[in-house]
Amino acid sequence: MPDTSEVRTMTDLNEYLGQKRPAFRALKEAAAKPDYAPTPLRARVTAEGRSGIRRIRIRDFQVLSDSPPSFVGYDIGPSSPELALDGRQVVAQQIEKFLNRKCGGCAQRSPFSSGNW
Repeated sequence: MPDTSEVRTMTDLNEYLGQKRPAFRALKEAAAKPDYAPTPLRARVTAEGRSGIRRIRIRDFQVLSDSPPSFVGYDIGPSSPELALDGRQVVAQQIEKFLNRKCGGCAQRSPFSSGNW
């Protein structure tokens, strides 16, 4: 597997994809071995007092989630439905890319097309 401890600078998309391909292949090869153990996914969520603000910690990152004022929140972060929508958009974009590769642009007519979100 590639060394992930090095600090990387921002690159353009083509260079990024050029780096991503061998990393993906290395991970795929490692996962095919019988002794492979996937990295466990962990998240920790705490609610701040009675405010409803949720502090979400994943690895060394933190996201604050809150409701808008219209739903008795302070609006200091995306709401739970907004966070879920973001995940759905990522999945929809991957489906759209797959469909475009497999059927030459049929994703424009798909319910998963980005314009339908």
